[in-house]
Amino acid sequence: MPRPSRRQLALPFSPIRNSELFSNHWLTHRLPLEPEWSECRTSAAEALDSLLAIWRIQKGRVEQYGSEQSLEQAFIQPVLEALGWKLIYQTRLRGRKPDYALFSNDKALDASLAAGRGSPDFWQHPIALADAKAWHISLDRPTIVGQQREYPPEQIEWYLNHSGLEYGFLTNGRQWRLIPRQHDPGQSRFQAYLECDLLRLLNEQPEQSGELFRANFDDFLRFFLFFSPVCFRDSVERTALVVRARKGSSEYRIGVGEDLKERVLEGLRLCIEGFLSFEPNHLRPADLEACRRQGLI
Repeated sequence: MPRPSRRQLALPFSPIRNSELFSNHWLTHRLPLEPEWSECRTSAAEALDSLLAIWRIQKGRVEQYGSEQSLEQAFIQPVLEALGWKLIYQTRLRGRKPDYALFSNDKALDASLAAGRGSPDFWQHPIALADAKAWHISLDRPTIVGQQREYPPEQIEWYLNHSGLEYGFLTNGRQWRLIPRQHDPGQSRFQAYLECDLLRLLNEQPEQSGELFRANFDDFLRFFLFFSPVCFRDSVERTALVVRARKGSSEYRIGVGEDLKERVLEGLRLCIEGFLSFEPNHLRPADLEACRRQGLI
């Protein structure tokens, strides 16, 4: 059973929870320097207005739908479409049915349809997939698939591995997780993801529209940047945002690790020199190993 990571991190006071996928430093300080941060503000604001309109209708209903299919039709699909996705519902993959293949444009969607839902070539054209659960289902608790118990993270891992896609979304409508197929060294299976509490994001918004009245818009912008097609688009000028985010986060972790190692070694040197130079200790060079052990303590 996947266990909650003890290293799960959150941006301070934020509905965005980063669980080992990126570095919080990159999300907080580096992301606002990326071109998408300014380029996509208008698109994100329009998406937020659309989601608030959906939420005003659905917030009294989502807990009552019960089944995944009803929730998907009424809420999850409209959310995906408001974020800019083109989608095909109930796709096929080696005898199983991921809920959504996600496309950045109609041309890619048409190419998958032309290949055929049952063809392996179908999965050459989506840039992500999504799997949905009912509103009340925990994303970390087992569900019954066929006659077997399966954990939602395990299920989407299977979909990613067999489709060859690099990223997928796992959601129950309330929480939305961005999940990678491949993990960086040191990242835990099932515990590397970026999660957004969409329910909280929408409930925090005031009744007035317009950017001046929006609460925590930067949090919503982070959600928009990582859960819309913007996250995965390559161009001649730049690699996809998700690639830059993971590369930058990895470099930051390595840099922090190297800096910490240097500080520890320097601290150890100062401790040893202090032990040896303090005359009442009556230490000699032969006591260097004892100084090193005490310095580490």
